[in-house]
Amino acid sequence: MISPDLSPPSSPFALLAADMGKATELLRQQMEQPWRSSPGPLLMIALAVVAIVLIWPARHSLLRALRSWLQRIGDAELRILSLAVATAILTPLLFGFGARLLLAAIASGIPLLAESRALGETMVGGFVAAGLGLGLGRALKGRESRDRPVDLPDTLASVLPFYGLIGGIALGLAGFVQRTSAILHASPTGWAAGQILILLIELPLLAAFLVAVGKSRGDSEPDTHQRNAPLAAMTAIGWAVLLLAVGAALTGHLATAVLLTQELIWASFIVTLAMLVARFLNALTGWLLGDDGRAGRFARHIMGLRRERIRQTCIVGSALATLLVWMVAISLILAPLGGAGASLVDQVRPGIVFDGLRQLNLAPKAVAVALFVLIAGVVMTRVTRRWLEQRFLPATALDPGVRSSIVTGIGYAGILAALLAATSALGISLDKITLVASALSVGIGFGLQSIIQNFVSGVILLLERPIEVGDWVSASGSEGSVRRIRVRATELETADGGIAIVPNSAFISSPVLNRAGAGVAGRVELTLTVTGADSPNAARDALLALMRGRDGVLADPKPQLLITGASADSYTFKLRAWSADGGDIDSLRSELIYTLVAGLAGGSMKASIS
Repeated sequence: MISPDLSPPSSPFALLAADMGKATELLRQQMEQPWRSSPGPLLMIALAVVAIVLIWPARHSLLRALRSWLQRIGDAELRILSLAVATAILTPLLFGFGARLLLAAIASGIPLLAESRALGETMVGGFVAAGLGLGLGRALKGRESRDRPVDLPDTLASVLPFYGLIGGIALGLAGFVQRTSAILHASPTGWAAGQILILLIELPLLAAFLVAVGKSRGDSEPDTHQRNAPLAAMTAIGWAVLLLAVGAALTGHLATAVLLTQELIWASFIVTLAMLVARFLNALTGWLLGDDGRAGRFARHIMGLRRERIRQTCIVGSALATLLVWMVAISLILAPLGGAGASLVDQVRPGIVFDGLRQLNLAPKAVAVALFVLIAGVVMTRVTRRWLEQRFLPATALDPGVRSSIVTGIGYAGILAALLAATSALGISLDKITLVASALSVGIGFGLQSIIQNFVSGVILLLERPIEVGDWVSASGSEGSVRRIRVRATELETADGGIAIVPNSAFISSPVLNRAGAGVAGRVELTLTVTGADSPNAARDALLALMRGRDGVLADPKPQLLITGASADSYTFKLRAWSADGGDIDSLRSELIYTLVAGLAGGSMKASIS
């Protein structure tokens, strides 16, 4: 047994030497344990051979047989996803079972101390993590590019198994180092050395992988960049978290740096696995309830359901399965955050994960309650918004901009409250969500900077109200009446009846012209070629006189007449006039042409209008 060192503090090198001495003593105590005479060596060798066979050749044979069996499925997408999910799940299971057999083989030959058994359990978790990384890499790589469940560049797909395996091994080694430090009651210097060792393994690995992702995107065809946009966003988040971990390490926050690097690797594994499982369940539901599926034929011919109802059931079932998968994924991602300093592989061992899932409360009744709370919250929010927008707020003295801000804010608050209530019903505590948000806020800020900037700008627009619904504004080269202020962008109705989508940040970070209260709904432009005029000034005065006091034409801003060309006997003008009180643009254009033609009739000055 190893006891904590209660001696006075010494130099860092002396403390490290003391920690190494405790490790040597533990190894000596384990080696002094008597070997079992029967069945000892034979059983140990047999179990070790079975473990090695399971981890490598048997796994390959099993996946090869499964691939051949899946060829019976006619749906190519379901066949590819089935093999990918099977590879991603079977590989860590066989790695873990093989590691468990190796531990049993050692225990059959020599009694294990409690400390040695604890380290063995941590190594089993490391084998599972390595198997998960390798399985996900193999699943994404596929045998050929057409067999991949995700469209990835060839250069990236070819290195995924390697980086997945090394990432899993890194998690296992980190767990082993942290568990060893805890068992030895390592000094602060020894603990810091262990954390630095973990960072020296994981930081270069993550950096190399992110560089490989960037190179693969640079070498890919231009038409694939749009399809790989989520990969680019996740890469940006990865770099941000990595830089944050480096900063934490340089400032002495080693525990935070280790947490960020391990959580980045673990979250990448879980998100990838959840994506594959969700897509597999979606494809499986569609295949079973499709026109050629047995369940679909049974529902149509025996139960008498229409195709539309079956299709709706398929969509709802797929959505529920996807929701369940991502709830489990979130719980797995959050699992390492409640370990009070324990290693990640120790926190995601089956017993602890199942305890976390039990705390998550995924019983059918709890899931039904959570869904009911979420749906009821969304419905109540929409009903409240509609009542405020159509009944209550119109009866107040508030202007349309304030009404829009109130309705939008209540909508956001209602949806957020519904999500929090649903997660609470599932047993997901708010403190874990807050911890994840705090740890990844910088990464999200870098990776999704544009989206967050527009969101914050939208909140500022709703609170300060520099522009309101109905205002005629000009921003970022677009001009029109504010139609709606959304969470990311603002809709402008232009003079020709079109809709311009302007990012909210443009109204905060760039000059904006706002004709608030003008009531401008649109602008009419006419091109006039005038002949018979004594001078361009005379033609301008005559045409503006016809516009003055015209019904439906706004006096402020007043009509504009801009000369765009001149010849020996004619002048070309561009007439701009703004409609008032929401007048129809086409009707106003027609009325203006009638007015100009009638006003110039019988005089010496003539005009052609277009």
